[in-house]
Amino acid sequence: MIILNKNSGFTLVETIIYIALFGIIMGGAVVTTYQLMIGSNDIGYRTEIDQEASFLLAKIDWALTGAKATAITVPGPTTLTITTPAITFELNGTNLTLNGETLNSDSVKVEAVGTSPVFEKIPLGGQTLIKTTFTLDGRTYRATKYLRP
Repeated sequence: MIILNKNSGFTLVETIIYIALFGIIMGGAVVTTYQLMIGSNDIGYRTEIDQEASFLLAKIDWALTGAKATAITVPGPTTLTITTPAITFELNGTNLTLNGETLNSDSVKVEAVGTSPVFEKIPLGGQTLIKTTFTLDGRTYRATKYLRP
């Protein structure tokens, strides 16, 4: 005699529960993947901004290295001039220029910090220092270079 088991397979309620659980798991996976992609893009952009700021500050440091304090003037809050050799840094709109050539990339905007000057020449005892302050995408970057007399 053959006995048939009539309870084999899934009921409709079990199937709906499994589909709902699968949907919740897949929804969580999609949200997690999306958040990881957004975070990765944000980190990439911040890295680009930091690299751009490092380049601009290094270029200014390079120009000031070896310069005498008497050869440097700051005719305005957004201009730094070195007479020997003839070098002029200037903030034109949202671009930092070196002798008229833009230093920053098109995707980055250089701006002054509020009403603070971008370049300051500050006599300090027997020394002179040049202070540079600017913002890139709302993040403030500063550098100070001490000059020989």
